[in-house]
Amino acid sequence: MSHRIHIAALCSFALALTSCVGDTTQPNAEGVALRTSEAAVSSGTWTTESRIWPPRYLMAAGTVNKTIYVAGGYTSDIADVTGRVDAYHVATNTWSQVKSLPSPRFKPFGLSAIDGRLYLAGGSPTESGDPSRDMLVYTPATNSWVRKRPLPASAFSGSYCDGGAQGVIGAKLYIYVPCGDGYPGGRLLRYNPASDTYVWLPGPPAKHGMGGAGVINGKFYLASGIGASGYLNRLLQVYDPATNAWTTKARLPATRLLPASAVLNGKLFLIGGQLPGIDHGDNTLTWYDPATNTWSEGPPMPTPRFGAAAASASGRVYVIGGADSTGLRAKVEAYAP
Repeated sequence: MSHRIHIAALCSFALALTSCVGDTTQPNAEGVALRTSEAAVSSGTWTTESRIWPPRYLMAAGTVNKTIYVAGGYTSDIADVTGRVDAYHVATNTWSQVKSLPSPRFKPFGLSAIDGRLYLAGGSPTESGDPSRDMLVYTPATNSWVRKRPLPASAFSGSYCDGGAQGVIGAKLYIYVPCGDGYPGGRLLRYNPASDTYVWLPGPPAKHGMGGAGVINGKFYLASGIGASGYLNRLLQVYDPATNAWTTKARLPATRLLPASAVLNGKLFLIGGQLPGIDHGDNTLTWYDPATNTWSEGPPMPTPRFGAAAASASGRVYVIGGADSTGLRAKVEAYAP
């Protein structure tokens, strides 16, 4: 069944969350790990890791050298969008704060690693603002951010341009913007870091705002999300640079809005999301296997939530933060396939 999503209600919910924080216990100031995150765990199980602080949702996460970086999002601090960036050290199960974004960012399209650097596109600087055209690049070795050539202004023509996605293929960043006048499925861009330039590519046949995304074997996948009609879809569509074309794959078992998504072991994982109703978090775990063109379901995530960030590292998928009916979450839970 398709569900009509009221975007204005979704945005206003962020304001309510600032006075309702679900995780109220701050990690110890020393950041001492209770266990080693890389310790052996049984396959098909979830583990609880050290919390991120402060709690937040609708941020982006990316991995470089077994460190997961979490950038931007919406915090509990007086209805504020944050530019804070934190690093989760998988080997020690600890967090540290690193250089903040040049400006706050809410709902960035992703945080993608290319040659040891992290690329962040899109996102809004304020809770009610239009998406930014910024392309921001973080270098862990120097703990610094720089701005590159902004995304073309024409990529953001139309309404509801947030909730985009990005992924890396062949050292280039593929950026999906779910809007564009005359483009019912949205726009697709390829950014070349070497030349700091953009190339237009064919957009997907259907819109996938606030859905899941990932790159597997050099192909860019978009899963579910808000369609052009404003209803959630169950579509999985994939762009292949070799053919410069999109194809539609096996439909999702159910619609997904604001799931955490990550790729591990050649599969696309979608975790949690927002159930019908403005504040209901889901804990469903599903993954897509391109080899069989099928979806499978695993054990549910312990903490239902939506708008969480996800990244894969050391053989596990980490789900970070998010929100549910009690407010913002600081929980970090990891799944080992």
